Amino acid sequence: MLAEQRNKPQFSDITFMVQNKPYYAHKIVVSLLSERFRTMLRAGLQESSKPGSCTVRIDEISYECFTELMKYLYTGQFDCLDAIEDKQELLETAIEFLRIADVEVLDDVKIACELKLISLLSVKCFQQVSEAADKYNADRLKDYCGWFERTHCHSQLHCDK
Repeated sequence: MLAEQRNKPQFSDITFMVQNKPYYAHKIVVSLLSERFRTMLRAGLQESSKPGSCTVRIDEISYECFTELMKYLYTGQFDCLDAIEDKQELLETAIEFLRIADVEVLDDVKIACELKLISLLSVKCFQQVSEAADKYNADRLKDYCGWFERTHCHSQLHCDK
């Protein structure tokens, strides 16, 4: 099964170095669902440490988050947010994955994060979520925040923006 080949050096043809740890992958898999990886691979791995190398350094993502993204690329499942019970941790993690999905051009992950953030939206976290929606080009979330602000914030004066 394809999912069983994640992070296994045998038969891998690309290594991502994330927080100085290797993550073994397959060019065909990562290029199918990630526009950024597809572009990078077509350009001859310009982000790699040496020309002609099949090692790509990833600096802007934690190893744990990268592992979850690879799980998504190999299985189509993005369910890591479902396991987080603490609401503040969930909010921060969803915003972090929203950022990563925007950078990596992973629309399905972005949609999942937007939906999770919509479900978490409250007057208390409105500003944080609204700023993330603007910063990470999350149009659905921006629209929902606009509606939320019109219906909840003007009358309560609690949504500082």
